[in-house]
Amino acid sequence: MTSLMSVAAIGALGAAGALVRYGLLLWFRAAHWPSTYSTVLANIIGSAGAGLVIAADGGMWSWWLAAGLFGAITTLSTVAVDVAEELRLRRKSWWALVLWHVLGSLVGFLVGFQIGALAF
Repeated sequence: MTSLMSVAAIGALGAAGALVRYGLLLWFRAAHWPSTYSTVLANIIGSAGAGLVIAADGGMWSWWLAAGLFGAITTLSTVAVDVAEELRLRRKSWWALVLWHVLGSLVGFLVGFQIGALAF
């Protein structure tokens, strides 16, 4: 595939991933759950998905899915904004939020990778 086709594939998958992340946010809001934790869930899901497709080793598709779809589901910038808001409100729970994101994402990736390695 040409690099232009790769860029188009990653862009389309990224758009889909952004919609998934937005859907999670709407779901949390509708359930009256803290939207901060929709970002935690998005990072865990995105990391697990990336681990799964990388372990599955589907060639370029694995990298397109990891960078496009799952890369758009996860977000570090929103984590930074959420943590900044916790700090602005002088909440001591900011560190727990960071821990959930970092450990959750790493565990999600490892679980996804193990599932992919066993299944494929």
